[in-house]
Amino acid sequence: MFQTMGDLTRSMRFLRQMHAIDRQLVAADPNNRMAGANLAWSDLGMAENLLDQNKAEEAMPLIRDGLALFEKASSSKGYWYAEEVGQSYSDLGRAYAQLAQHAQSTVDRTRMWRNALSADENALEVRSLVPSVLDSNGHDEVSDIRRQLAEAKSALSRLGVTTSTTQARNDNK
Repeated sequence: MFQTMGDLTRSMRFLRQMHAIDRQLVAADPNNRMAGANLAWSDLGMAENLLDQNKAEEAMPLIRDGLALFEKASSSKGYWYAEEVGQSYSDLGRAYAQLAQHAQSTVDRTRMWRNALSADENALEVRSLVPSVLDSNGHDEVSDIRRQLAEAKSALSRLGVTTSTTQARNDNK
């Protein structure tokens, strides 16, 4: 709520409180999938707040933690896997794009844009596992991912780099 109102500081304070509670719940019952998913969502919530502040380096570990929790907790590749893991990869692509935009060298810019492309391709692949393009909030996440993909491809093209899917995926491993 605070984030949509533009109060990123207050939003982050709230998200950190939620994260602490979620971490306690996971510690109390590590097998509770809902608690694990809530912890992963709070990781992504804080990461998205940081991305809104152009703090991609700080957001990156939170995104990776959330992604790892979602991948560990998902027993099947159904709707929730597609939404959770897809959102994680989308946020990862967004973070790499921010890092690319601020990279000092062409080598770093190219590497970051390739990583953004790879993450966005992964996001689209995962989100495509379910027929609905809307997430649980009714948002068209697939269109956002396609926009991010186009931005990464365009940036790489401006750098004179071809956008081979295989190359981008290998760079992000």
